[in-house]
Amino acid sequence: MRKLCINNIETPIYNVNDFPYNQFTNVRRVEHGNKHYFDLACAFDIETTTMKESECPVLHKDFGFMYIWQFCIEGVTVTGRTWDEYRDFIDRLKETIGVNWKYRLVVYVHNLQFEFQFMRNFFKVEKVFARSKRDVVYAILEDVEYRCSYALSNMSLDKFLKNTKGVTNFKLSGDEFDYRQKRYPDTELTDREMEYCVVDVIGLCQAIKQKISEDDLARIPITSTGYVRREFREKCLAEPGFKSHMIDISLTPRQYALCKEACRGGISGSNDLNTGWTIDEMDSFDIKSSYPFQMATKYFPQSKFMKVTCSYNTEKFNKFLDTECCLIVWECKNLKLKKWHSIPYISKAKCRAIENSRCGNGKVYKAERIGMCCTEIDFRIIEDAYDFDKDSVVIREMYIAKRGMLAKPFREHLIEMFQKKTDLEDGDKYLYGKYKNKINAAFGMMLTDILNPEITYDSTADLPWHEEKVTNIEKGLKRYYFGKNNFLSYQHGVWVTAHARKCLYEGMKIVGNDIVQVDTDSIKTINDYRDKFDALNKKIMEEAETFDVKPYAFKNGHKVYLGVWEHENGEDENGNSQWTYSHFKSLGAKKYIYKETGSDELVITVSGLRKSASEWLEAHGGFDAFSPGTVVPPIISGRTASHYNDYKRVHMVMVNGHEVVLGSNIAINDVSYTIGVTDEWKGMIFGDCVDVDLD
Repeated sequence: MRKLCINNIETPIYNVNDFPYNQFTNVRRVEHGNKHYFDLACAFDIETTTMKESECPVLHKDFGFMYIWQFCIEGVTVTGRTWDEYRDFIDRLKETIGVNWKYRLVVYVHNLQFEFQFMRNFFKVEKVFARSKRDVVYAILEDVEYRCSYALSNMSLDKFLKNTKGVTNFKLSGDEFDYRQKRYPDTELTDREMEYCVVDVIGLCQAIKQKISEDDLARIPITSTGYVRREFREKCLAEPGFKSHMIDISLTPRQYALCKEACRGGISGSNDLNTGWTIDEMDSFDIKSSYPFQMATKYFPQSKFMKVTCSYNTEKFNKFLDTECCLIVWECKNLKLKKWHSIPYISKAKCRAIENSRCGNGKVYKAERIGMCCTEIDFRIIEDAYDFDKDSVVIREMYIAKRGMLAKPFREHLIEMFQKKTDLEDGDKYLYGKYKNKINAAFGMMLTDILNPEITYDSTADLPWHEEKVTNIEKGLKRYYFGKNNFLSYQHGVWVTAHARKCLYEGMKIVGNDIVQVDTDSIKTINDYRDKFDALNKKIMEEAETFDVKPYAFKNGHKVYLGVWEHENGEDENGNSQWTYSHFKSLGAKKYIYKETGSDELVITVSGLRKSASEWLEAHGGFDAFSPGTVVPPIISGRTASHYNDYKRVHMVMVNGHEVVLGSNIAINDVSYTIGVTDEWKGMIFGDCVDVDLD
């Protein structure tokens, strides 16, 4: 046993032989349906080293191996250095507790897909559930059920621990612990190194303990959406006639395919006119709880889709678009964005056909011929945003369904959660975060594909992971809609995002060519549009009073509305109006840096780039350095490249004089990040573009 001072508390860290196994006899069991578990909070983690091919040429590739494992059960921590030690430990623990095929031990691992890759050759894999290839959510290995706490929380470990009540041990900063240092199973670790290794499982065990106290182990869902899915399911299925209505509006295979084709996310992009240079004094406006607002207030398909035949711009066609939910397969010629210096609405990736086009940042500016499938909401926006030959429009296929609100119990529960979140804004941070996550998860479950492919795992195969798509779509749809626990219709999720895009588009029309950036529910703009957004908010608030379920909560006697536009950082400490940003620079969708008004801190937002890279950028030229061609070094970027090595068996290798037992593994290498834009987009930003229309 080793004693460490963790959080100013002397903490024993056991090894396999001195671990107090007898402390875990006569453990309480919990059951729910066919699930039977021992009521224990457990967490597991490993630390690994990555080696280059040159350090063991016999493997012919970079590789990784485990050099220490950590296990925490009910606050008691044990470590070991080899997989043989871990097997010895887990077998002795299972025997003490009485684990068997019926009553399992549950162990949480943060980012299970990583640990699973290293474990799978050392233990018999009985069952694996993965959302996609290698994305393991849970796995049963010799009567131990390993669950992914990242899937449960949808947060990084650091954030999960900081946002969970009762956690006192948090992830330590990586500044002192060099994860790139070569360590082996026989490397002696200092007390500080050992602390870095064990504090994660101690904190995770505390977080899981809190989850168990709120919802016993047999009822804790596998993913973060599971909590809110269960709540909404109970509310909806209790409503008389709800299930039969769901069956009545079920999709045919063709309708399901068109819904998938019409489905797209939020609008994101950067205005080419305002991209590539530093802008002083800018504003940012966000829609408050955009997706929940759409679910609470907008219409959705509430009947069976019916196929119709009609021509573009006829009275019949326009009536359908104005009164029904529509799925439209159409094409046209000579399409061109009306206001070039804005953000195009059509995503190139969602076009089923496109010829002789001009695109930038993934968006369509013009095309000689284009075809797509979309909703009536998207169609009207495209009509407003683009010019095209009206006579060339061909409606290839069209389905309509009656409009209606989502089930009242669904909307009521959504607003109840918003009220609880509002009540907790200045109170319990844990509960506030809990309801915030629930509200976010409510949308996530709406857009879950009801016919996800089945992911299978076979340890004996050269390629262990296989994706098997649903081949009998009709059978799969019927099984879903008639399933007793299913309560969501895929088409409703499609219309949620369509309504959200329309709300954002209305804001974009207010700003016009002054747009700098948009992303799903936010607009960043030059010039002052506060009065116009206030006027729009007045209309939104007036309309709110017309709904049977009011889309607002109360705080200190005042109404807090969903769906209104909020001015970010719009006031100083004295309540005076101010610009959101003092400086801002964009290089494309979701790629920008800024300084908020009143702050000297440079903030960077680039997908996959560590936030701390802003300090490096500031030291190397600040806004000027945020330009195409700038290379952010590997250690600074936080970006890594992972290479999976799949083996069928365990083997021993010598690495730099150290004996290592190696199974399937992951090699992780730091990589640099080069700031850049596509050649086509670069031409638009920096002046090489021709045929620009400013009307």
